[in-house]
Order: sequence, then C-alpha cells, then structure tokens
Amino acid sequence: MKIERVAAYGVLLPQKVVYTTAVMSYSELQTVVTEVTLEGGATGVGQASISRAPYSAFGETLEGAVNAINNYLGPAILGLEATAMEVVHRRMEAALTANPFAKTSIDIALHDAVGHALGIPVAALLGGPIVKEVPFLYSIGNFPTDELVDKAVEAVENGYTLLKLRVGIDQKTDVRNLAAVRERLGDDIHIGVDFNAGLQEAHGRPDKAIAWVRALERFNLDTIEQPVGAWDLEGLARVTAAIDTPIVADESMWSLHDAQRIISMHAADILKIKLIKTRGLHQARKIANLCESAGVPLVIGHGIAGVVQNAAEAHFAASVPGWKAPGEFNGFLKMKQDIAAPLTVVGHNIILTDAPGLGVDYQVSEAKSLKVA
Repeated sequence: MKIERVAAYGVLLPQKVVYTTAVMSYSELQTVVTEVTLEGGATGVGQASISRAPYSAFGETLEGAVNAINNYLGPAILGLEATAMEVVHRRMEAALTANPFAKTSIDIALHDAVGHALGIPVAALLGGPIVKEVPFLYSIGNFPTDELVDKAVEAVENGYTLLKLRVGIDQKTDVRNLAAVRERLGDDIHIGVDFNAGLQEAHGRPDKAIAWVRALERFNLDTIEQPVGAWDLEGLARVTAAIDTPIVADESMWSLHDAQRIISMHAADILKIKLIKTRGLHQARKIANLCESAGVPLVIGHGIAGVVQNAAEAHFAASVPGWKAPGEFNGFLKMKQDIAAPLTVVGHNIILTDAPGLGVDYQVSEAKSLKVA
C-alpha cells in the first residue's frame, strides 16, 4: 500500500463573521488542501490553516505551503509505505526543515487515505476511539461589551458549558467585559480567556502580565491562555508560578521538543495541541504520550480552522485518554463555505462514526471553486 500521488492547492474560506483577537482579525481563512492517493485508488484529503505572521514562528504562506508540498514534500514520500508514518515524517523533515502547515496537510490526508484503504476510522489508527461523542466549546472574539454579553448569553442558552473569550486589548476593557459577562451568567458557567500572546505582540509589555492576569482571576476563570510571547518561556513560567488559575501554553507549543521544555521548566499548567503546529497527527500522538507520562493535561483544537482539520482534531481527541474537554475544534462552524460538508453535530458534540478515514464528505467541485493557488 504505497503512496502514488500527492497534490496540493490553496483555498480561501469566507467566514460568517469577522473573528478578532488582541493581535489581529480574520474575515476569511486561508487553508492548504492536500490529496494523497495510494496504490489501489484509496484517496485521502488533508487541510491545514495558514496562521498569520504573529502566530507563525516559521512565516509559512499559503503559496509557500502549496509549493512545498507539490515540489518538495510530496516527491520525497512517493513510493513509501503509507502506514510507515515515522518514515514519512523523517523523509519530509529531510526534504524541508520547517513548513509545519504543509506537513500537517499531508499527514492528515495520509491518515485519511489509510483509513479508507483499511476501512476503519482515523481514530482507530490512533488507538481509539475511547469515545465517539467529542464535545467542543464556544469561542467568542473581541466585541463591544454589550454585544459580547449578548453572544455569551446566547451561547449558554444554546447549551454550551464552556465559553472562551478573547482578552488583551486593554486591562480596563477586559475587566469590564468579564464583570458584565459574570453579572449576566453567574459563577456556574465555565469561562476561559485567551491573550493570544497579546501582552508581548500587541503591547510590548510582558512586565504587566502578572498584574494584568491577577486582575482577571477574580472572575472565576477556567483557564488563562498564553499571555506572553511564544518564545518567552521564562516569562510564561513566571506567570504560571504567580497565578492560581491554570495557564495554557498555545503559541509556545509547536513540537515535541517544545512540550518537553515547557514541562521541564514548569512554564505552563496545560499544553495545547493544534495539529497545524505539531505537523499533524503522528507527532501529536507523541506529544500526548509525553504529557500523559508527565501528568500534564492537554487541551485540543483550533478555532480558526476548516472542517477537515477540525475532523482530524476530533479523531485525535477521541483517541487521547484524559484530555481536558471540551475541545476548540469549532472553526468549521465559523465558515460560510468549506471543502467538505459540515461534521455531524448533536448538541455540542462532534459525532464520530465507523465511516472510514475522517468520515468527511469531501466535495471536490466545491473545493475547486474556492481554489486560489
């Protein structure tokens, strides 16, 4: 069961609403899409979001990812056994050192293709599924206070049990927003907040991090995500040591080596896995094993992602024991159009079936209509 064909192209996915963080806004999403075909004709599809520059340590562009796959990474793995994931990843690393988004798209497509060839879901390839209903949270971008409160109330009325809010615009605004949300919702609803590294990227004042985070802690927060820059593990460790609320490392978490450093430095209480940063499912599984052995919880998922990428994250979450649910694999809900039909959702759970591969309905004609590179 060898790899016969690897082909990639880029798409622009229009979003339903503008999604704003402390660092930037998204009105459309760039994703690199990869098709992998095996001997016998089984084909899989992969997808990876292209993060904007402040969130990407490698400066990978959509055009660069497509070029990397079609001219370097794809040719490097042709003829390899499709199930030899470690060999595939080593060949890709030998061909190009970085390009995590391109490698993620290939990795997801390869897992999907193998699942189709064997007639089993991707979660089974990863050792699961432990569960078949995978819960996801509700994330809200930056909005004026009244609008933010209305969106939070609507989410709770629709049954969500964990809300994730963006913070980091300025401290007074963050306090006002959280106070208003808590006043309307009470203390029983779980709320997490995400700085998106804004105290470094947007303000250049990581020295304010501890005081700023302490000002928000009184609102009974579930987690606080990445207040300082991706590279500043020492600063992140100081915040983690000073704060009672669990601190999540996101922008700092790109690889198995990053995970080991964060754990050894006690730089965060929780590690976040986004497949676009781990180079796909194969390396993510290694990180999950490391965290399990170290007793460090994981959160999983990307809120700025397409349906295929989120499907892969849901399959991954279903195979990981003890991850901190619900996940953030909800980006597909923000898209007006995508390359596949929406995932099956009941309540606020992605439902995994016994369908082979990722179980997504990849719509080639729809995908080609969105093609840009």
